[in-house]
Amino acid sequence: MDIYSFVNSKDISEHLRKIKYGFTPLETAWLIYQCKRLTFNEKKEAWNEVISTMPDCEVPERYNCHGWKSLHDFLTKYMAKIDKEEANFYKGDPKKDYIYTYSFLYKDDASWTEQFETVFSSYEKCFKAFREDADDLDDTYADGNTGVIKYRICRRRMNDTGLGMALEFNGNGQLMEVLYNTERTEEDYEVINSSFAGLWFTFPTPFEKGDILWEPKTKGLINWDCDGGFVLDGMSTWNPKEMIVETGDNSDMRGYGFFVNPDGTVYHEVSTNYMDLEYYKGPYKKNERILPTLSKFIKGEISVDLLMCAYRRILLDIAADDVMLKNWYSPKVLEEL
Repeated sequence: MDIYSFVNSKDISEHLRKIKYGFTPLETAWLIYQCKRLTFNEKKEAWNEVISTMPDCEVPERYNCHGWKSLHDFLTKYMAKIDKEEANFYKGDPKKDYIYTYSFLYKDDASWTEQFETVFSSYEKCFKAFREDADDLDDTYADGNTGVIKYRICRRRMNDTGLGMALEFNGNGQLMEVLYNTERTEEDYEVINSSFAGLWFTFPTPFEKGDILWEPKTKGLINWDCDGGFVLDGMSTWNPKEMIVETGDNSDMRGYGFFVNPDGTVYHEVSTNYMDLEYYKGPYKKNERILPTLSKFIKGEISVDLLMCAYRRILLDIAADDVMLKNWYSPKVLEEL
């Protein structure tokens, strides 16, 4: 089992491989859980290999993690409950008046389709409508030759405003994950919700303060608000506070630094999970041209006056493109004016 391949960031994966980092069974199980390229069946195969080849250990009780004495037992329960939820999803129940909706992400699209205005009385009818919709865009749907990257099907009660249950599949129809399920029992919630996401880890990374990073995006999918790179100011794993060490979870595994708005203004914000980050090497949009300059300043390679002069020039360039005359009239008209 190549544990390094489960790391989403290729730069962190290469770094861990280079230093021959030794993963604990719990770290391995979590990396499988968060790996974006694995289908759920592939995750099960990897978890079963953890059970059969790696020593058992405790899953620590934390603020958002129920805790178990045996990692092996927990993984067995987790896989069984997700399998049960998937099987139950396809079953109809006249007493509960389920309705189904779908949405999908098509190649080269920037966002998911929204199909919540059309509801269906069964999973089969919903899936058939999705197939017909996808076929209108690409008539080579079968056997993975489709332009659909991912699709989601949601099930909810007719008169219930709750979220219901939703599954996400890849373009080949393989289950990626159960996005949510509001019908879980307390035990289900403890195993599925209050487990992996409640853990916090400190993995070595190759990044230094002032590096320009980003989370590479799946083609056609904008999956976080800050589009582009940012200059790293720090990570939660660098001299972490005691509270994070004791009670932190996945949401606290963050990098943070300086991002830039379309108008060129710079702001300080947290990033996505630091294990998803990679070096950002451009191309830089006009507003992003401040990032290499800011990076050099933070690393002590240039002075503050040079930083300010460069920043002023970039802001002027952005403002010049934002003038109404340039946006509304042709260069020939402007020359005559």
